[in-house]
Amino acid sequence: MKSAAMEGAVDKASALANDSISIAKEAGKAAYDSARETISDRASSLAADSIAVAREAGKAAYDTARESAQSIYETAREGAESAASVAKTKGDVALREISATIVARPITSVAIAGALGFALASYLRR
Repeated sequence: MKSAAMEGAVDKASALANDSISIAKEAGKAAYDSARETISDRASSLAADSIAVAREAGKAAYDTARESAQSIYETAREGAESAASVAKTKGDVALREISATIVARPITSVAIAGALGFALASYLRR
């Protein structure tokens, strides 16, 4: 049989064990909550960093595309200006040659112009 002192000691040991279990549960819960907060904070930080990197990459891509488009535009504009200059020069030369031919042979020029006009009118009537 158990003595009263022994039963009291067992009850105290049981109470201490229950208290230890409660303390361990609370400590485990606190550690879990702390870890969850830390992970959440780190995940938020990583997400913010990822967004910043993506934003910078997008800006860099935009800047590169804009610079390329500007370069293509400048090249095309310069090419068009050059072509227009060449066309103007050739047109001026052709105009001078035609004018010189008309001045040198006015009757022949009028006859050729009349023949071309007649041929064109005949062609357009069909």
